[in-house]
Parts: sequence; structure tokens; C-alpha cells
Amino acid sequence: FGEPVTIVFDACQDNAFDVLNGTALMTFTGGSTTSFSATMTMSQLSQQSTNGRHGMTLDGSLDLNCALLSSTSMRCTSTASTDVRTALRTHLFADTVTLQRGFVEDATYDDGTGHTMSTVRGTINSTAAGGAFSVSTDAAIGRLYADPYPHEGQIRVAGDRGTMLVAPQSATQVRIDLDSNDDGTFESSEIEDWDWVL
Repeated sequence: FGEPVTIVFDACQDNAFDVLNGTALMTFTGGSTTSFSATMTMSQLSQQSTNGRHGMTLDGSLDLNCALLSSTSMRCTSTASTDVRTALRTHLFADTVTLQRGFVEDATYDDGTGHTMSTVRGTINSTAAGGAFSVSTDAAIGRLYADPYPHEGQIRVAGDRGTMLVAPQSATQVRIDLDSNDDGTFESSEIEDWDWVL
């Protein structure tokens, strides 16, 4: 433990949708036969879609804690130990967002079913939005390994004023509800293709 391991991604692809490039420095801080903890520092770690329509590049550090739940499933909690800067690009817009220190993703991976369930919570700062907003999971987000986007769950995005709910309807479509003045009533609700959103 304590020895850093440098991982270099050079056009790495483990699915039909994304390609990884860049560098991650991982230092294992603890572990057993069924679990491990580590820190991971990402440097220009990029995930680009194979269709060229979207991508992101990450810089920053995470604390990782992972444990086997069964012979086919694992649970991993990733916590931003520094601000994590993310440059986003889609076919419609570009933005720089920062996952502020303490942002958490908790994910369970099941190789037997090919399914991931995850929750998130924390604060994000967006250049395009002109400030910070909180993100939390009302219902765990589910995604199949074979799909490019989630098919179930609900994420709540709340700013100083206004709340948006993002709820996957399928692996191709997502519903977006907006309560602009936090009065408990959604002024707008629409269903869009995931590819339009991300």
C-alpha cells in the first residue's frame, strides 16, 4: 500500500459507445480479499463518444472505497477529495463544470445482470449556468452496460431559486420537469432524447 500506480488510457474501449484517453494516478491505501480503498488523481482523462457527438475531460482527485457484495457484484463509493474540473462538450453546447470537494457517487455494479445502480449528491459549479447548484438522487439511476444512457431513476437539481427533475424514461429518452420559482408546481415538463441532453 502507498505505492502509486500510473494508468495510461490510449484509445481504450470497453463498450460500443465511448473511448478513454488520458492518465490516472492511483494509490492504494487499504484493502483485503473483498475490498480496497484508494486515491485516484485524473489528468486530462477524457471520455469521448464513438459517434463524436459528446465528450468530457476530467482533472482532479477522488477517494475510492470498493467492496465485493457477491461473486458478481461490487459497490464503489467515489468522493471528490479536491474540486474535480470537468470540460463538457455536446453537439449543442460546451460547458466547464466543477464537482466541488465532497461530491459523492455511490454505485453498485452487477456483472451477472449487466446493470449499474447509482446515486449522487453534492454541489456543482457551472460556467454556463453562472453559479453553483446542488444535485441529489430521488431514485437510484439504473443503466445497463449494453445501453449508452440510464433507463430509470430521478435526479433533483436545485439552484438558489428553481428546481429541475431529470427522470430517465428509457435508455433513449428522458423527462425534464422545471419548477422555476419553487412553489411546488412544474411550469414545464418535456420528454427529450438523451442524445439531445448529453
